[in-house]
Amino acid sequence: MNEAQARAYALASADALGIPMDEQRAARVASYLALTARFAAMLDAVPMGPEIEPAEVFCPAPFPATDDALAERGS
Repeated sequence: MNEAQARAYALASADALGIPMDEQRAARVASYLALTARFAAMLDAVPMGPEIEPAEVFCPAPFPATDDALAERGS
């Protein structure tokens, strides 16, 4: 994504969401979008297998209210 594409995306997104965006803000948003796209391209270039996917090892803790409700029911 180059700066012109990022600017067009920022303006179109802001318009679709009803967010006011002047030219200066569009330029700043576009520069961050282009930077993020460059970071993503660097990550895509690194060979990574599914064994290092964080979602595979993430296990959220249960909510305390759920634990209390289960304990009260004897489950």
